Amino acid sequence: MQEPRLVYRIQKSPEEEIRFLVKEYRERFYLDIRLWFQPANGGGEYFPTKKGISVALGTLPELKKGVERAMKLTAEMPLQKQANPVE
Repeated sequence: MQEPRLVYRIQKSPEEEIRFLVKEYRERFYLDIRLWFQPANGGGEYFPTKKGISVALGTLPELKKGVERAMKLTAEMPLQKQANPVE
């Protein structure tokens, strides 16, 4: 079993970030997009929450289509807040 690989993260707030990880589970690979948080006394370490989704890598093209459609649909809408991506 391979260790999870961090692909991308978005800083949501000083205490929260969204992480994109490629993980292996039962000999299959998944993209896990999940909210992680840093407790007040966490010493700088982040922990995963239940808020997220895991999708099989084979479904990534369909996920991309859905995100692209959402971007087209919402292109004219005002953004609440710009996220700060961290690579």
